[in-house]
Order: sequence, then structure tokens, then C-alpha cells
Amino acid sequence: GTGYQIIDEVEANRIKQSIARDWLNAHIDFFEPYLQYEDYQKDRLYENKNNLPYLVESIASAFIRLSKDRQLTPKALQEKLDQSQISLPLVEMGIEIYNDYQDALNYRGSVDFDDLIRLALRCLKSDPSLVDILRKRWPYILEDEAQDSSLLQQEILSLLAGENGNWVRVGDPNQAIYE
Repeated sequence: GTGYQIIDEVEANRIKQSIARDWLNAHIDFFEPYLQYEDYQKDRLYENKNNLPYLVESIASAFIRLSKDRQLTPKALQEKLDQSQISLPLVEMGIEIYNDYQDALNYRGSVDFDDLIRLALRCLKSDPSLVDILRKRWPYILEDEAQDSSLLQQEILSLLAGENGNWVRVGDPNQAIYE
């Protein structure tokens, strides 16, 4: 069968960075309505890594991660956007970059960390006997850094713990990266 390779966070970020920068170059005036600056600042804003290119990469990365955590494909998001009555330019940007990122992963025959979480949950949901085996193997679940768990990770742990399971969550809500 056809296997997939797992790309690490460094490679995933490199791909997103490249796609985000290509997107920004193709939409160079996209942020004009939102920005106020003196003429001499414009070139610095577009060229300095810590400014606009980095901002586009950060927005795109967060958009992709949240979309995958909610099991929304670029196509599903585009359909939702098409039904919307309001203009959402940043969502359009996110969908375009997400779509190109998924195409890049597919071209490489790769999955990223967020895909692994989604696929693990799909596997558990499709095989109740596997869930039973894992519950017996791990009767106690301790989740550290719980504030950083995504919705899919929480769903996996909830499934593994079961209704009467022993699931202890430890974390600091003031350090939450998702909400």
C-alpha cells in the first residue's frame, strides 16, 4: 500500500512560511486598507521578517491548526464562506494558504502532527475493540499541560478514559494556547 511520511514541525513551518510568503507576494496590496504608516515605513513593513510576512505566516498557521482541530478541510471552509453574507478577507486568506499547504503535504505524501491526531481519533472511532484493549492497558490517564490540549486530543483522551475512567487533567488555564 501507499504509505505516508510524517513531517516534523520544522518542515511543516518551512512549507507554511514559503506558501504564506508566496501568497503575500501575489496579494501585495491586501493589507493596505488596514495599515497606516508614513511612506518611508512601507518598504520596511513588507520586507522586514518581523513584520508583515511573519504576521501572515502566524495567522495562517493558527488558522490551519484550528481548522484541522475542528476537522474542517479547505473545501468545507470554502463552502461555509460561500454561504456567508459578509466579506471575510482574512478567512479567504486562511483558506487559500491552508489549501496550498494541504496540496504541498499531499504532493509529498506527508501528514503533519495535526493530521496524526485526527487520524488517531478516526482509528479509535472506527475500532471499538481497539479502544477496549487500550482502556485495559491504560486504566489511568494523567494529562499534563492540559491547557494545551486541542479539541481532538481531548476527544481521544475522553474516548480512552470512557464514562467511568480515571482521567486526571493537570494544567494552568492562564497558559492556554488554544483558548
